[in-house]
Amino acid sequence: MDEEDRTPSGTRPAKIAEGREAEIFSWGEHEVLRLLRDPGASDAADRELAAMISVRRTLPCVPEAYGRIDWDGRPGIRMQRIEGHGILAELQRRPWRVWDLGVLCGRVHGDLNRVPAPDNLPELGCELRRRIETGDTIPSELRSAALEELDRLPEGSALCHGDFQPENVLLSPTGPIVIDWPLATRGDPCGDFARTALMMKVGALAPGTPALIRASQGIGRGIFLRAYVAGYEQVARYERKHIESWKFVRAVERLADDIPEERRPLLRAAGRLRRFDGF
Repeated sequence: MDEEDRTPSGTRPAKIAEGREAEIFSWGEHEVLRLLRDPGASDAADRELAAMISVRRTLPCVPEAYGRIDWDGRPGIRMQRIEGHGILAELQRRPWRVWDLGVLCGRVHGDLNRVPAPDNLPELGCELRRRIETGDTIPSELRSAALEELDRLPEGSALCHGDFQPENVLLSPTGPIVIDWPLATRGDPCGDFARTALMMKVGALAPGTPALIRASQGIGRGIFLRAYVAGYEQVARYERKHIESWKFVRAVERLADDIPEERRPLLRAAGRLRRFDGF
């Protein structure tokens, strides 16, 4: 970064957080810059901005977005600085809150899935079809079955986050804030809900996962998952007959990411769901 690359306040930006896909820099007194790592990810930044603006029109649970900016050769979004900490950090400090925080996650996700998606977001079914068709780590038999199941599922027009999980929910003085929207789509909310429920069950534990949940994965994750489902059902309705089908499709689609520690649990889940034994 050159010396002339400065924030509006005239100071050089400081990195204050980072993740797998993006870095967060201070950008003036009240803003941050979410800068994607991939210089070619302009479409993802545009998608994230569109989703955040759409939510902000009706709900306060996303940072206010001020616009797109390409900086240091990479796409980014200027947005409101949020003071707070994540749900995983809160669980580390207060593990007895596991049920309450799970319910909170579910309620927030249910509220988001009731927001109409903007027309310029990609369609969920199309995104999943592309990933399943091109994922070379997906067994051919599961690929064919998932594509057939996807054809039978409804399309929908709701806002779908695409990666809703506890580490993407911040606890701020004004309430929960949902971050990281580059995978947002327009589609059936059941597909978004099913993906989160699936990954809470079999997904690889994120860095920073509290010891309570890490040491007793079956019990700790199970409690949080049940609380999440209970919270979601408090604010949103979904077609129960579609959930198992969506879980099957999302399990197969997730195999395309080729995460070693998830492969075996995902294959087992896909096998059970395909036989309609439930999950």
